Amino acid sequence: MKENSMAFARLRTLSLHWNNKWCSLLVWLATSKLQMTLLQSKLTTLTEFMELVYPLFLLYEKLDAGDRHVQ
Repeated sequence: MKENSMAFARLRTLSLHWNNKWCSLLVWLATSKLQMTLLQSKLTTLTEFMELVYPLFLLYEKLDAGDRHVQ
């Protein structure tokens, strides 16, 4: 009887260990997905910002080149 109970306890311990690994994996995957979502959001914001700023930069370059040409 004692051997049965020890075997059951060992199986239960292995099962809990396996469940902890799966839980850790799921938490890691969820965290990674969240990080990727945040990164994608920041890249989208940066792209939108560059789409607004880049034409102004080109205009500044033209004006600056014109000023240098006049001097």
